[in-house]
Amino acid sequence: MMTSRIKTVWGRASALPLIGLLCLMLAIPAMAHSFYTALTRLNYNVQAQTIEVIHRLSAHDMEAVLSFQEKQVMNFEKHAQLEGLAGDYLIRHFTLDVDGKAIPLQFIGLEFSGEDLIGYFEGPLKAAPQKIAITNRIFIDELPGQINTLVATIGEKTGAARFSEGETHKIVDFP
Repeated sequence: MMTSRIKTVWGRASALPLIGLLCLMLAIPAMAHSFYTALTRLNYNVQAQTIEVIHRLSAHDMEAVLSFQEKQVMNFEKHAQLEGLAGDYLIRHFTLDVDGKAIPLQFIGLEFSGEDLIGYFEGPLKAAPQKIAITNRIFIDELPGQINTLVATIGEKTGAARFSEGETHKIVDFP
């Protein structure tokens, strides 16, 4: 009777350091990715009369956000529909307005570069704008500390903006 009690206590005692080690091992990768950032490039294409939008962000972050949204663990390798879901997410969380009119963005596609996900979009724009109103909420509601940077090129002029929690709407001028 005493022997079985000692084994039970010994089993629990030896499990505690193992559980602690497991928690530490899981925390290290989380600490390695302790900041969240995305870069967006806007380019006005005079010949095509379009605004081109290129988002570069962490594929892992997109998988995490879409997994939460879809209530199941998802990744780009195993779930073909994830590309469409990512495109829909980016269209909902990034908008452009010129002269008070929303520019409808069309999803062109995704590609991967290392651990980054690159999303391509374009929208019709007849003339080079003097200013663009931009709303960028990509990952801001889901990932604390998310910072999004935008660089826009309209002809020879370049503008930039930074988006974060509480600052998701900016106007970029091209005088």
